[in-house]
Amino acid sequence: MSPIDGPEQRPYDDEWRLDAACRGWPPDLWFPPSLQGGKYQRHTAGKAEAICATCKVRAECLEIAERSKATEGIWAGTTPRRRRVKVTRH
Repeated sequence: MSPIDGPEQRPYDDEWRLDAACRGWPPDLWFPPSLQGGKYQRHTAGKAEAICATCKVRAECLEIAERSKATEGIWAGTTPRRRRVKVTRH
């Protein structure tokens, strides 16, 4: 049995994205093209985080980011750095 067939693996269900607060906003808010010293510009990340704070599917979004080991972008209101810190604490 391959790791993909394991019980914790399941196909990504994208239906949740239809309810995402970020739907319709420019992708650059969540994947900012400009990085300063490896850090997201605060004004860009702040706007994305504010939109994410109103979202009813944050849990699903964060699950996808964690399962896919996303190293870029803001997912469920978290920056890559915050996701790394969360992973190292567990």
